[in-house]
Amino acid sequence: MNRPFLSKEGKKKTAVSRPNKDQRELKAKSYKEKSDKQWLFDSLTRALKEVKLMEEGKLPEPDINDLFKD
Repeated sequence: MNRPFLSKEGKKKTAVSRPNKDQRELKAKSYKEKSDKQWLFDSLTRALKEVKLMEEGKLPEPDINDLFKD
């Protein structure tokens, strides 16, 4: 694992460490970001497949007026 270092010119490097609680929170945040990215990727993939099916005529194209209905 790479650790960041703090140092002053001509002084010894000092490792920076985080408490375990912070590390768990950072890992959880990282996991959430990865799952959000995966969700976005899956959503875009599904949308592009739907567009392809619409172009082939296998799926009806949505009516633009349906977007503005209450």
